[in-house]
Amino acid sequence: MNKWLLFCLALFFSPIAAHAQMSPTETPTGEYFLRNIMGAKPNPKTGLWILPDTSRLRSRVQDVGSPGHAIRLDSFCLKTIGDRQEAWALFTVEGHAFNFARLEKSGPHWWVRRMRTLLHVGAPGEYAYTSYGIELVGGKTFISIHEQWYAMGRYSDEWLLYDPFTLKQCGRFIVTKRGEKEQSPNAYADFETVDKQYITMEAGAADIQFVQMWEEKLPGMPPRILKKTLRYHFDNETKVYVPVGM
Repeated sequence: MNKWLLFCLALFFSPIAAHAQMSPTETPTGEYFLRNIMGAKPNPKTGLWILPDTSRLRSRVQDVGSPGHAIRLDSFCLKTIGDRQEAWALFTVEGHAFNFARLEKSGPHWWVRRMRTLLHVGAPGEYAYTSYGIELVGGKTFISIHEQWYAMGRYSDEWLLYDPFTLKQCGRFIVTKRGEKEQSPNAYADFETVDKQYITMEAGAADIQFVQMWEEKLPGMPPRILKKTLRYHFDNETKVYVPVGM
């Protein structure tokens, strides 16, 4: 087992409980999170933030033969939850994405309420994520991941939603699927989402509606453009988006 795989496994099985305090006069920012919570330092030559060997997170990471790991902040925001204030950070460590931290203000101080590494594992095959951020769907906030992967001659663009409080996956939507239809002509349909809407509901998160289009080619017939509408409703019991009328 190589050292990088050991690093990934260590992140997956070791959620981090931290209680670092910030100055009561400080308002948390992305830079403050990197410097004071994660213990990272900026490299003036490369402009990257580096986790040194002495950082709390680095102590849980296998050495991969480099003097520290680069860390990048993907998203940072302040949230008011009931009568308390929180700060949420999404960050990447040495190319290893989907890490999440919740900071909470208790009295005059801020502290790390929860930190979770490796929230999500990418798809098999050739894979890339296109965005990782905080997204508001109606009146509910989710951790949002847009990703693209390629396997067996097919490209897929997918969108995933996670609950920032439970870190449970609440939705997985295939936005586009396209590629070499000859690989498996009966297994797939080529389509692309041309419109996405949020439909306000009386309780819970908004419904999500996609309008998708694709081209149908039948032997001896001219090609025609078809369209379908998909709607997903947030189930308040299971806390997961489920398809409606499918």
